[in-house]
Amino acid sequence: MQSLLVNIDSTSSASELARTVSVLDAVIWISQAVKKLLPETVTKCFGKAGFSTVEVTPSVENENDQKDLQHCMNEAAFSNCNAEDYINIDKDVQTEPDTMDIDALVENFRENRKGRGRRGK
Repeated sequence: MQSLLVNIDSTSSASELARTVSVLDAVIWISQAVKKLLPETVTKCFGKAGFSTVEVTPSVENENDQKDLQHCMNEAAFSNCNAEDYINIDKDVQTEPDTMDIDALVENFRENRKGRGRRGK
Protein backbone atom coordinates (compact mmCIF):
# COMPACT_ATOMS: atom_id res chain seq x y z
CA MET A 1 0.00 0.00 0.00
CA GLN A 2 2.87 2.37 0.71
CA SER A 3 3.93 2.14 -2.93
CA LEU A 4 0.48 3.36 -3.99
CA LEU A 5 0.67 6.31 -1.62
CA VAL A 6 4.10 7.22 -2.98
CA ASN A 7 2.83 7.05 -6.58
CA ILE A 8 -0.41 9.01 -6.02
CA ASP A 9 1.23 12.40 -6.52
CA SER A 10 3.15 11.33 -9.62
CA THR A 11 0.15 9.90 -11.51
CA SER A 12 -2.67 11.78 -13.19
CA SER A 13 -5.42 9.14 -13.15
CA ALA A 14 -6.61 6.07 -11.28
CA SER A 15 -5.88 3.82 -14.25
CA GLU A 16 -2.31 5.13 -14.41
CA LEU A 17 -1.95 4.51 -10.67
CA ALA A 18 -3.33 0.98 -11.10
CA ARG A 19 -0.60 0.24 -13.65
CA THR A 20 2.02 0.82 -10.96
CA VAL A 21 0.75 -2.20 -9.00
CA SER A 22 2.89 -5.28 -9.62
CA VAL A 23 1.77 -8.88 -9.38
CA LEU A 24 3.99 -9.21 -6.32
CA ASP A 25 2.17 -6.29 -4.66
CA ALA A 26 -1.17 -7.98 -5.34
CA VAL A 27 0.02 -11.34 -3.96
CA ILE A 28 1.31 -9.69 -0.80
CA TRP A 29 -1.94 -7.74 -0.29
CA ILE A 30 -4.05 -10.86 -0.80
CA SER A 31 -1.89 -12.86 1.58
CA GLN A 32 -2.14 -10.19 4.26
CA ALA A 33 -5.91 -9.97 3.83
CA VAL A 34 -6.38 -13.75 4.04
CA LYS A 35 -4.30 -13.90 7.23
CA LYS A 36 -6.74 -11.43 8.83
CA LEU A 37 -9.79 -13.56 7.99
CA LEU A 38 -11.41 -15.27 10.94
CA PRO A 39 -12.70 -18.84 10.55
CA GLU A 40 -16.13 -17.64 11.72
CA THR A 41 -16.23 -15.15 8.84
CA VAL A 42 -15.66 -17.89 6.27
CA THR A 43 -18.25 -20.15 7.93
CA LYS A 44 -20.86 -17.38 7.98
CA CYS A 45 -20.11 -16.51 4.35
CA PHE A 46 -20.66 -20.10 3.21
CA GLY A 47 -23.84 -20.24 5.34
CA LYS A 48 -25.21 -17.08 3.68
CA ALA A 49 -24.45 -18.59 0.28
CA GLY A 50 -26.59 -21.61 1.15
CA PHE A 51 -23.91 -24.16 1.95
CA SER A 52 -24.87 -26.36 4.85
CA THR A 53 -22.49 -27.06 7.69
CA VAL A 54 -24.29 -30.33 8.45
CA GLU A 55 -22.21 -33.47 7.90
CA VAL A 56 -23.56 -35.44 4.94
CA THR A 57 -24.09 -39.14 5.52
CA PRO A 58 -23.48 -41.64 2.74
CA SER A 59 -26.66 -42.47 0.89
CA VAL A 60 -27.93 -45.87 -0.19
CA GLU A 61 -27.24 -44.80 -3.77
CA ASN A 62 -23.56 -44.25 -2.94
CA GLU A 63 -23.40 -47.72 -1.40
CA ASN A 64 -24.97 -49.20 -4.55
CA ASP A 65 -22.49 -47.28 -6.70
CA GLN A 66 -19.64 -48.68 -4.63
CA LYS A 67 -21.00 -52.23 -5.02
CA ASP A 68 -21.30 -51.70 -8.79
CA LEU A 69 -17.74 -50.37 -8.91
CA GLN A 70 -16.48 -53.37 -6.94
CA HIS A 71 -18.27 -55.72 -9.36
CA CYS A 72 -16.67 -53.95 -12.35
CA MET A 73 -13.26 -54.07 -10.71
CA ASN A 74 -13.61 -57.80 -10.04
CA GLU A 75 -14.58 -58.36 -13.68
CA ALA A 76 -11.56 -56.33 -14.84
CA ALA A 77 -9.17 -58.38 -12.68
CA PHE A 78 -8.60 -55.70 -10.03
CA SER A 79 -8.86 -58.36 -7.35
CA ASN A 80 -6.03 -56.90 -5.24
CA CYS A 81 -7.95 -53.64 -4.66
CA ASN A 82 -11.43 -53.09 -3.27
CA ALA A 83 -13.76 -50.31 -4.43
CA GLU A 84 -13.32 -48.18 -1.31
CA ASP A 85 -9.51 -48.29 -1.62
CA TYR A 86 -9.80 -47.39 -5.31
CA ILE A 87 -12.10 -44.43 -4.56
CA ASN A 88 -9.71 -43.12 -1.90
CA ILE A 89 -6.48 -43.94 -3.77
CA ASP A 90 -5.39 -40.29 -3.98
CA LYS A 91 -7.06 -38.99 -0.82
CA ASP A 92 -3.74 -38.28 0.89
CA VAL A 93 -1.94 -36.85 -2.15
CA GLN A 94 -0.89 -33.29 -1.42
CA THR A 95 -2.22 -30.90 -4.06
CA GLU A 96 -0.87 -27.65 -2.65
CA PRO A 97 1.79 -26.53 -0.20
CA ASP A 98 0.93 -26.65 3.49
CA THR A 99 1.92 -23.02 3.89
CA MET A 100 2.82 -20.15 1.66
CA ASP A 101 5.97 -18.37 2.78
CA ILE A 102 5.47 -14.88 1.37
CA ASP A 103 8.83 -13.68 2.70
CA ALA A 104 10.63 -16.43 0.77
CA LEU A 105 8.63 -15.61 -2.39
CA VAL A 106 9.51 -11.93 -2.09
CA GLU A 107 13.19 -12.68 -1.51
CA ASN A 108 13.26 -15.10 -4.45
CA PHE A 109 11.57 -12.50 -6.65
CA ARG A 110 14.08 -9.82 -5.65
CA GLU A 111 17.05 -12.14 -6.28
CA ASN A 112 15.70 -13.05 -9.72
CA ARG A 113 15.22 -9.37 -10.58
CA LYS A 114 18.77 -8.56 -9.49
CA GLY A 115 20.11 -11.46 -11.57
CA ARG A 116 18.30 -10.26 -14.69
CA GLY A 117 19.56 -6.72 -14.14
CA ARG A 118 23.21 -7.84 -14.09
CA ARG A 119 22.88 -9.93 -17.24
CA GLY A 120 21.32 -7.07 -19.16
CA LYS A 121 24.28 -4.72 -18.50
